[in-house]
Amino acid sequence: MTLRSLAANSRSRRANWRALGLSLEDMEKPKIAVVNSSSELAICYAHLDGIARIVKEEIRAAGGVPFEVRSAAPS
Repeated sequence: MTLRSLAANSRSRRANWRALGLSLEDMEKPKIAVVNSSSELAICYAHLDGIARIVKEEIRAAGGVPFEVRSAAPS
């Protein structure tokens, strides 16, 4: 049995995903957030865009759908 939250299968959520370009096949895949705190203001976080790109590629290769979420850099 596959357990999913009701919110994940709501019509409005699925409509938003379709508007973002997800296919019907993608709708059935796990959605995974990739939180990225990259910043051009702090050199110690400037490399995180490249790491996020690699992480998203690997999520796709493993059968998931990645969504990048931006966050403030901690410094």
